[in-house]
Amino acid sequence: MFDWLDGTAPQLLNARDLDAWDGGAVPAGEDVVRLGESGHGSLLQLSGGGPAAAVPLELGGLLLVSSLRCDSEESLSAHLDLLPVSGWTMLEETFTAENTDFALFDGSLPGRELARHRARWILVTLEEGSYEVETFAHWQPDSATELHLVRLIRKRG
Repeated sequence: MFDWLDGTAPQLLNARDLDAWDGGAVPAGEDVVRLGESGHGSLLQLSGGGPAAAVPLELGGLLLVSSLRCDSEESLSAHLDLLPVSGWTMLEETFTAENTDFALFDGSLPGRELARHRARWILVTLEEGSYEVETFAHWQPDSATELHLVRLIRKRG
């Protein structure tokens, strides 16, 4: 079982930059993920309006899941054991971690409000460095579920 974030605009941001977050909607678009810059590294914006989760990968890195539709958080967790092997798309941009503490949070809320709404953010740990970004859009493991998947894979060397 994983911690699921409830919110409308899931974002991954260096935890040191969370207080300065202004809040607001993520720009509409067809992209599964958008990368930008924050004060201490990269900002990652996920598409999808349902629950989101950050799942540590066994060999380092992170799997980010954004739900477009699903029955329950329990069914989402069960699907994560059967991830697709092929069909992933590698982005040209990389994600940069300048320290190890990141927050997956509801980007619609300003940083000053997130401290009062602990259910609207999850602390995530990444090793410092650069990460390749892979996406899998509109994964439908069953007829009631549709997910966007994003993998951050640590670049070696």
